[in-house]
Amino acid sequence: MGLMYWVYVNIFWCLRRVHKTFSNDNSSDIKKYDAEWLSVDAVLSDSTIVDVTDRIRNIIRNDAILTPTFLERCLRMENVIDWYYLTKTLEYNKITAKGVLNGL
Repeated sequence: MGLMYWVYVNIFWCLRRVHKTFSNDNSSDIKKYDAEWLSVDAVLSDSTIVDVTDRIRNIIRNDAILTPTFLERCLRMENVIDWYYLTKTLEYNKITAKGVLNGL
């Protein structure tokens, strides 16, 4: 089993080096100015909406990626169904599992 792992790792390493040599890295960072919004709300299981904007500003760094599980863990809120943020164009968008950049 150790031999198979060694072969797999070395083949992957070799292929990755060849790929890096002949291709350009096209990754791009999330722009801070594209991710600014006004507030973040949590919809609880009893249909109440709680504004958590101030708590996020005090606890979470500005460059953090906000996901529903990350927000539940950091803010210690258990019965949250959905998370929404209000953009500068006054649109409510849902925070998905992919996450969004903290724009507060």
